[in-house]
Amino acid sequence: MPGNTKKHRRGNGEGSVYQRKDGTWAAVLTVGVKPDGKPDRKFLYGKTRKEVADKLREAQNKLDAGVIPGGDNVLFSTWVMNWLEVVIKPGIKERTYINYKASIEKHIIPGIGRYKLKDITDDVIQKYLNDQQEHGNLKLEINDDTGEAAPSHGPVAASSLIQQRRLIIAALEYAVDKGRINRNPGKKTRRPKSKPKTNNILTDEDMETLGIKGTKYRYYPAYMLTLTTACRRGEILGLDWQHVDIGIPWTTADRYFPWGDIKKLPKWDTKALKTLLEDHNITLGDGYLRLVYQMVDDNGTPFRDELKTDLSRRSLMITEEMVLLLIFWRLIQNTEKKKAAERGIEYNPDNLVFCTRKGTYIYPRNFTKMWSENLRSMGIDHKRFHDLRHTVATVMLEDGEAMNTVQEQLGHYDAGFTASRYGHVTAKMRNSAAVKLGERLEKVRNPEAEDAEDANSVKKEDTVIPFQEGRKLKSAACKIK
Repeated sequence: MPGNTKKHRRGNGEGSVYQRKDGTWAAVLTVGVKPDGKPDRKFLYGKTRKEVADKLREAQNKLDAGVIPGGDNVLFSTWVMNWLEVVIKPGIKERTYINYKASIEKHIIPGIGRYKLKDITDDVIQKYLNDQQEHGNLKLEINDDTGEAAPSHGPVAASSLIQQRRLIIAALEYAVDKGRINRNPGKKTRRPKSKPKTNNILTDEDMETLGIKGTKYRYYPAYMLTLTTACRRGEILGLDWQHVDIGIPWTTADRYFPWGDIKKLPKWDTKALKTLLEDHNITLGDGYLRLVYQMVDDNGTPFRDELKTDLSRRSLMITEEMVLLLIFWRLIQNTEKKKAAERGIEYNPDNLVFCTRKGTYIYPRNFTKMWSENLRSMGIDHKRFHDLRHTVATVMLEDGEAMNTVQEQLGHYDAGFTASRYGHVTAKMRNSAAVKLGERLEKVRNPEAEDAEDANSVKKEDTVIPFQEGRKLKSAACKIK
């Protein structure tokens, strides 16, 4: 009977199946979101509950396989969200998923989500990208008159615009693969151009000042490690002792190194430390570090995560000088750890190389702030912490290292990207090579002049730096006296 409430109850596993007032049955399936952010629901109808339940189950299976009900009327908002949730999410990290979802929900869906999938054209996408480029910034600003926060609607960052375009193209390419559209209109749009960034590298004088005056700051060894490896900030802060190899296990070093004598040495005096260790028959050389983790800023909170790509997960050599600095730093940490244990406080549970005095994670933003303050007090013009990385790359290239070697050191995904970032260096090298070739040509054409020059010149003995076997990468450390 129509009035029997039992007929309105849902069957197990049938989802949103219900009986309508006219006695027929219906089911509701959520397939995505509408441009206004509300759920996009599809309704299925039938004469019996079993018929509707079968339709619902079939629709759910198609949805899981990437086929969205609705035929030609599917909105792009529904399609792109389904693509993200079903196709992309299972194969990416949670943070990447959150980043993609925010870009889609905050920018793409409000911009072009209202269009049907079949009606998306390259002109529609290009107009959207142009508008984003001019007014897509949603960063909140305080209105001086009202005191209220509102989106700035200024130009969006080039990196954000490039990502939005990539997401649109990828979602539409999936639609091509599924036969929902014939071609990908996103590929016909112009790729936004990112403004070239000026690499503000440290001068030789800056590096010397940092090497000498920087010793009074807590994170001096972190600065030096970056300046000798070109690691990223997150890689330095996410590094643990387990992945720092000095040829002796750190647990063995903690037990057998003469820490009492080391404590009496002048802080950061690596020559004295090396002599002391040799007196105890401890010989060290170059070491290695393995980059596996990074410290990321998760809405103001430090979060340790694995590095994303195989190229970013890399092994780098560290010089003996850097090994000795890390031994001094190990002494500092062990002292802090002992004091914390006496107070019953847990210290550095993840065994990080760099942590706060309390043994907690270093906030990446706080670390950058301290770096800027330290530079200012040393009298060095402002440089981003990331500029240490650019400094190493520039020094390596100017010293004649191959581009692919620099790429591997930096952990870039492609040598072409490395070349594009350091084109100014390669241009300088090309100019230098042209001058040398010109001088050689002049000598070939005027051998008498060369002989006369040799006779009148005083021969100077070149300084030869012996090649160390196993040492593949030069670094900026060689310029720090």
